Amino acid sequence: MRALAIVLALVALAGCGKPAGSQANADAAAASASTEKPGSKPPTPTPEATASGPMLAYDFRFGVEAPASHLRALIEKNQAACESAGSTVCEVTGTNIEQSGSDEINGQLTLKASIAWISKFKAELADDTKGAGGHISSARVTSEDLSVQIVDMNAHLKAQAALRDRLQDALLHRPGKTSDFVDAATTLAKAQGDLDAMQSELALLRQRVALSDVTIAYSPSANLASGSTWAPLSAAVHGFVGLIAMALAMIVTIVGFLLPWAVVAAAVAWAIVTIRRLRRRRHQKSG
Repeated sequence: MRALAIVLALVALAGCGKPAGSQANADAAAASASTEKPGSKPPTPTPEATASGPMLAYDFRFGVEAPASHLRALIEKNQAACESAGSTVCEVTGTNIEQSGSDEINGQLTLKASIAWISKFKAELADDTKGAGGHISSARVTSEDLSVQIVDMNAHLKAQAALRDRLQDALLHRPGKTSDFVDAATTLAKAQGDLDAMQSELALLRQRVALSDVTIAYSPSANLASGSTWAPLSAAVHGFVGLIAMALAMIVTIVGFLLPWAVVAAAVAWAIVTIRRLRRRRHQKSG
């Protein structure tokens, strides 16, 4: 019993350097072992059976354009729709709104949600955006198959649990020196820590399958109203100014290209004229 107490103490100390989830698992394992009779076998974690189909982690991305005056209310409405669904179905992971003027506002909303909720939310997002005078400018979805990783992690988890059980059996049923017990307890603590880490990683993989990533980018639509009386004239003026600027840019480019050649040509012409004058003077003197 003294050796068993040393084992449990070392296992508990080894768990102090683990994350919160791993520490809780180590404490639970130590408490369970302390209440069992000597020679009893601690329970082995049984990973859930993997689904028969592929286990996909989806990533949804939407682009929304709406009048700047309605963007903030639209973002808040979409965020409220996720929060009202509950954290087990949808969770808001980030909200960002940047506004530098009445017509310059951009935002982003990131969520983690179930596929069933996203399917329903897409229709609501289209209706809400249309009601705000905007539209969905882009929609993209990608996926990553995590089936192999989850199956492999399950296999490693079972093997690690079997190793942990063998170490505990050896400590409980094989007599030995105190130093041998300390070494075995250290090995057991490491095995338990690795087991906790695998369980945490497997839980994260399953969470990625259960809750997909959703990113919604909000941007303001054109400032000119489609029904404005002066909209065609304003558009024509903007187009005219753009043509003038383009023409001036072309002139500057041409001048910048020809100017060095003009300098060289002037220098050559000056040299030719100078040489001819010298020849004429020499010819006149010789005559």
